[in-house]
Amino acid sequence: ICILIFFTIKKYKKYDHFDNVENEKKLKTTFNDTIKMIEEINIPYMLGYGTAIGPLRSGKLIPHDHDIDIIIFYKDLRKVFKSIQTMTEIFNKNAKKYNFRPVSNISTPYVYEKNSMYIPIMFQYRHTVTNIPIDFYIFFEKNDKYWEFSGGGEHDGKGFCYPLLEHEYSYVYGIKYPVMPVKIIEMMYGKNWRTPLQKDEYEEMKKIQYQEN
Repeated sequence: ICILIFFTIKKYKKYDHFDNVENEKKLKTTFNDTIKMIEEINIPYMLGYGTAIGPLRSGKLIPHDHDIDIIIFYKDLRKVFKSIQTMTEIFNKNAKKYNFRPVSNISTPYVYEKNSMYIPIMFQYRHTVTNIPIDFYIFFEKNDKYWEFSGGGEHDGKGFCYPLLEHEYSYVYGIKYPVMPVKIIEMMYGKNWRTPLQKDEYEEMKKIQYQEN
């Protein structure tokens, strides 16, 4: 069952022009290292959430964004890695190579236990030079939907659900990357998502929550 719910997400802070320019430089460095890392691990990915919105709007990252969001897929992780331990070792090895460190001792990956198995939810690192975090969100396929549990709810079968759609493509500073489908972006941020946010305030945004019968 997909249930429409509302909750509050903080809007991006409005920085002055100098801060935007400096922050965008750091974002580009972090983004480039993130792409090198995930492509060396050699699993499919797509740019997600705010990291997809910028390229779809203007062909570049949102200058005042605060992190890099990447979507990866559980089915691919299961194909490539024989165990969660092996997965963690490979991710951490490549993270270190490209200037990332785990944000905590449980963030690579965050997991939950189900039927005596440990299931990864997301990987989270921070760039050692720019101090900008990266989030690798793990999408699960079930009942012809994508499920994502970074907001919690995995133990009682609740999470965010999205249509099972193929990624689209967009350019980031002239280079083409797979990005989250526009239909999912609209579900997340509304039909006016192409209009940049301008105020330091909170706003209500829609998300779809899934709850198993």
